[in-house]
Amino acid sequence: MSASIRSDMHLNKSQYLTGKFCPKRLYLDVHGPPETLDAATQLRLDEGRQVGEWAREGLGGVLVEERGHEEAVKRTRRLMADPGVSAIFEGAFEHGGLRVRADILVRQGEGWNLVEVKSSTSVKKEHLEDVALTRHVVASSGWPVAACTLRLVNRDFRLGMSIEAFFADHDVTREAVFDPEEADATVHALLDALRGPEPPQVPTGLHCRSCPHYDVCIPDRHVLSLPRLSEKRLSELRARNLSRIAEIPDRFSLTATQRRVRDAVRTGAVQVESGLDEVLNRVTYPLFFLDFESVATGYPLYPDVAPHEQVPTQYSLHILPVSGGLVAHRDFLHEDGADPRRRLAERLLEDLGDSGSIVVYSNFEQARISGLASLFPDLAPALENLKGRLYDLCKVLQGYVYHPAFGGSFSIKRTLPALTPGLDYADLAISDGEAASAAYREMIAPGTSPGRRREIGRDLRAYCARDSLAMVRLYEALCQMACRG
Repeated sequence: MSASIRSDMHLNKSQYLTGKFCPKRLYLDVHGPPETLDAATQLRLDEGRQVGEWAREGLGGVLVEERGHEEAVKRTRRLMADPGVSAIFEGAFEHGGLRVRADILVRQGEGWNLVEVKSSTSVKKEHLEDVALTRHVVASSGWPVAACTLRLVNRDFRLGMSIEAFFADHDVTREAVFDPEEADATVHALLDALRGPEPPQVPTGLHCRSCPHYDVCIPDRHVLSLPRLSEKRLSELRARNLSRIAEIPDRFSLTATQRRVRDAVRTGAVQVESGLDEVLNRVTYPLFFLDFESVATGYPLYPDVAPHEQVPTQYSLHILPVSGGLVAHRDFLHEDGADPRRRLAERLLEDLGDSGSIVVYSNFEQARISGLASLFPDLAPALENLKGRLYDLCKVLQGYVYHPAFGGSFSIKRTLPALTPGLDYADLAISDGEAASAAYREMIAPGTSPGRRREIGRDLRAYCARDSLAMVRLYEALCQMACRG
């Protein structure tokens, strides 16, 4: 038995909410190897801690700093019993096998206002469950909870406003309700499952797609990997006891894309829809293969930026002047702490000129161009004209091509190695957008050394260039398919 699965084991808030949603995921989380934190994850945790500290400002409370749970519980009890303490931060509580930390407790008459802090700008179901669980444990520990508040980020906050304006409070006292009997039963069931030699068996569903253990639970080429599979279609497949894509009969109702997926899985061959050549011929040379990278933070980095708004910080542009011609490359990376958007927009317009299709992968680039047009009225006409030149390569793949190695996904990280073997992201120091965003923030941080900034700059340029080069190679592969077809 794992050292973490003792007979006296308790669940923390995150474990309870995870296990309530899926006991198997909790089992695999607890019994699996310790989670490694990459730079992007660490950055999110650091941001969350900073937001939590800001949320306490002006309350004059006491922070429970003890990390050991039992000592923290004892300290919390002493503080709550002291009428001179008006607020408590990170108070620790335990009841019925559950251990929680309350972000903020503010004394309110004979009870307490429970304030939970989130970096989101809107109330979500999981936030209410979080507050309800904390409320249950605090109240069951003998401390009356008079009110429940979600302290979220104010979407209207802008740089230069006071830190108080960064937050928006939402009274969720009525919504944050909890069934004690259900909680007790769930805790016992989860602890029993965790003590077992094997993970519990649970029904799979569309919710599994976002789980980090998807590959453990779902066999390769399972029906859950069908793109845009609805709950209705999944239920119909289950009613027929069909779990593998290859087993789906020809007469079963599927979308055109889903049919291509099934046929590719059955035959092991790439499926190409007729008309691919026509849609590829809709482009106008020169072709500009454009990829943006951006940064989004809860606390804005620049003026006129909303919390969590995507701010473009760099782009890579591969240019194909004529069919079969030599590919040129241009790029832009903003490397200091100033707002990058004006300089990026001006350079982008200069590099893209007045004619030629702009090849992108999904609608991310269009959204960033729209944002720049809204921000700079004098550049808006030219920026809006770019949108009419956009050509979405992802939509071409979704509408006309499927390779068995796509695995149900049209992400460029899946389509690129399948259609252009030998070109992927494995050799890069930065290999995904979240890592690029974290690296950019490190690069512009005041404490980063010049040498480290240059290193990060090279890595960022290499990653962004790989994305735009990937579109070139995908376009070439599609053209070859169209010629063969």
